Amino acid sequence: MSTTVRDKPPTEKADLRVSVSSFQVSDGCHVLVLCQHVNAGQTRSQQPLAMHFCLDNSSSMGSSSQRAQICFSELISLANLPCSFTVFGSDATRLSSSITSPGQMRDIKLPSQSMTNIGGGLRLMMGAAMSMYKTDPHAHNILVFLSDGHNNCGTHPKVVIKELQDEMRKKTPGIRVSFLVVGVSSNSNTSFGMQAKVALETVPLEGMLPIYFCSDAREMQGVLDELVAGLHLNSGGGVTRIAVPETSSAGLVVGLGEPSAASTECYLRAERPTVLFLEGERPEEVLIDGVAVPVEPAVFSHTLVTDAIMGHIGQVRIRKVSGNDVQAQVDALEPWLNGLEECIAAERAWLTSNQTGIVFHNMGPADRIRAAKATATALLSVRELRHEA
Repeated sequence: MSTTVRDKPPTEKADLRVSVSSFQVSDGCHVLVLCQHVNAGQTRSQQPLAMHFCLDNSSSMGSSSQRAQICFSELISLANLPCSFTVFGSDATRLSSSITSPGQMRDIKLPSQSMTNIGGGLRLMMGAAMSMYKTDPHAHNILVFLSDGHNNCGTHPKVVIKELQDEMRKKTPGIRVSFLVVGVSSNSNTSFGMQAKVALETVPLEGMLPIYFCSDAREMQGVLDELVAGLHLNSGGGVTRIAVPETSSAGLVVGLGEPSAASTECYLRAERPTVLFLEGERPEEVLIDGVAVPVEPAVFSHTLVTDAIMGHIGQVRIRKVSGNDVQAQVDALEPWLNGLEECIAAERAWLTSNQTGIVFHNMGPADRIRAAKATATALLSVRELRHEA
């Protein structure tokens, strides 16, 4: 069953249908599957989107600062709201908050290079996104952090990141932020950028790498191409708030090892499933941007469980690279992995008895092989994390 969502921001078409289904993985662990459908002859116009750049303009960057400014300005062509451009040396400066074309960003003259105040740059970039939220709460803010990462002045980035996280939760709790980290130069130390991504990102984008690296003009162009391709992959959809009703005991797993949440922001793509983990009893309905949508029972999907696990593994790896302890997150994967393994064991038993299985239902031999390889990859990845945690 699907429900028509009509109370969207004015930048989106009406009659976009969202279907929701769920199946159990193990006791108290469910997968919630959301799919957005576009009616024939209709398209979904782009949600409000702003790009906010934070560029390292320190002496260690040299000519890479200007090359990065010129190259990555092309991302502005994907936005439909005014964009901001912040640079940081010894001090951080927001050079503009009203950029509407790549040419405008390219034409901005960079200040003289000096030391590296990463905290100051992060504060101004996030400030631009928070200002955008006050103007348009539905805006999707994509933050692009470009740096070689060698901080040597100003308030320590860890302190600033924690302050920004607290301020964001207090003043802009519904802000929609995706965070892209680009390590510039052949000797990048991007741990602070990764820490900011973990703390400040509220809407992870599908198919995007945790971090990108480039050290010259050719590599920058390659990274730009990857970013554009990844952002296009996420086009045709939009950021949506998913919530369980107040009467439900269920909770959404937003971060592994953290208490489940009553609501979260996620990116729904047209005609492709978005998968969330759900703890507790399956609710009869969920709220999508405030609209009640029934939750239909579904058959266990080996592929969807594996995809969801791999998505969480990616987030755990980002936490690990940023210097955070991940033991709690690895432990939190256990019930989902155990449930997956139990279903696979049941499937093997069914296949041995020459009956129709439930895990690989309606799959041909090639699809079964791909599914089995994906599961093996997920299980191996978790074992590696257990060993490294």
